[in-house]
Amino acid sequence: MQEEFPINAVTALPTFYRTYSRVIGSSRESWQDVCDRTIYNPESGLAVVGKLTPEESHLIYNEQLNLRAVSSGRWLWCGGTQWLTDPKNWHGAFNCSSTQVEELKDFGRLMNLAMQGVGTGAVLTQTAISKLPSVANRITIVQGYAAIGTLPKDQRFEHTKILPITYEDRLAYILMVGDSREGWVEAYQFMIDQAFSPDNPHKFCQLVIDVSGVRPNGEPLKGFGGIANPTILPELFTRVAELLNDAKGRQLNSLECCLLIDEAARIVVAGNLRRSAGMRQFDCTDELGATAKLNLWEHTADGRWIIDPKRQPLTLANHTRVFWRTPSFKDIHEAVTLQFKCGEGAIMYAPEALWRANKDLFPDELHADFLQRCEMGTVREFISSNYPSITEAELDNRVSRIGLNPCGEEFFRDNHCNLYQVHADQLDPFKVNLQSRAFIAATLGGCALLHRGFQDEKYQRSREFDPRVQITITGLFDFFCENVWGGVVGMVG
Repeated sequence: MQEEFPINAVTALPTFYRTYSRVIGSSRESWQDVCDRTIYNPESGLAVVGKLTPEESHLIYNEQLNLRAVSSGRWLWCGGTQWLTDPKNWHGAFNCSSTQVEELKDFGRLMNLAMQGVGTGAVLTQTAISKLPSVANRITIVQGYAAIGTLPKDQRFEHTKILPITYEDRLAYILMVGDSREGWVEAYQFMIDQAFSPDNPHKFCQLVIDVSGVRPNGEPLKGFGGIANPTILPELFTRVAELLNDAKGRQLNSLECCLLIDEAARIVVAGNLRRSAGMRQFDCTDELGATAKLNLWEHTADGRWIIDPKRQPLTLANHTRVFWRTPSFKDIHEAVTLQFKCGEGAIMYAPEALWRANKDLFPDELHADFLQRCEMGTVREFISSNYPSITEAELDNRVSRIGLNPCGEEFFRDNHCNLYQVHADQLDPFKVNLQSRAFIAATLGGCALLHRGFQDEKYQRSREFDPRVQITITGLFDFFCENVWGGVVGMVG
């Protein structure tokens, strides 16, 4: 098996067989099996999805098989599977996303994305979250109604069932959680909707949580893959209810929005559905966001380190502050110092992000003018005056493309990004034609996913305004320091 990967890639085998190799009967896929599935599968491989010619497909296949240009980890895991033929699962083909949280549905959207393995970025600036309504009702959760997995397998149901009941003449429901991604998201979203509903005259809602139809710990997830672990799913409802109840009578603040998302992410990670990958963006003046992850851990008298359980979900995402003005030296110094001490404190200069996200419109000589307009708050008028044919909907999208993916390489609004990697350390520095083949293959493979859209109108609208592909170069240090320098030394010798 070692021959599948370079001998000096010491972690390649365990990483590949742990993460990307799917189970086939009693064995696992080899690297060639994965290349066959992700590119040539007749239902959802790249060749079909991207409407590629035989020559293009062969190029992509050959470059990936030889590790010169490789698709994203997301695609290695689920590309070419039956699961991806269902349009509702198409989000899972992408490794990262960003969503402006401005309506209650966005919380369910983010949980749905996380449960499909997508990295979730969330913009929690005041401009976005101020559009949310106030929490209107108190939620009371009744647990222990029925234990996980006690319903016979042949009686399980996919979608969450909502059964109205009478409780002291007030609003109450039995929430029978469905045994599926959609079922979990529906239950989570229903609870949130009930907390904000203006139509409840009692300002109170009781939810009886029934998880008997959810498959128990250890049972395989046949479509997405992996093993189920819903052990802490019931905690989602009690913890979210407590969070919402604390905000009754007012709008959620940025930290509460963040925790509401992260509580769902906590269930996803514990449920073996994906690792943690998240980004949360706050205004630069938002002290709650800036300090949310400070001093998470406390040192006890007996020498142990403990974390506040209420704040523990914050560890599942990176936090970034958004600056619409030029950061001062003090701002930057404090940010870098904080990152050195705890890994947090990143800042983003939004005008530069918008410039790059709108580079298709303006020449380089307007760069400084564009940044100034952003800082003045007149960039919308600047774009509109130069391009009067752009619709209001597209303008809305263009002036708010500040959403970051979890690793902070991309910026967009309510969108997804596909990744393709060129492995520079596998390229010969003196064979430019082979380097060109690798980048052509990566571009073709990255663009292939743009041929299919999303069922969710919010994401599809942004996709049409701003189709995104990211081609990255990995192993560049080795390319220059080992290959090039070694070649130069050899020639000099």
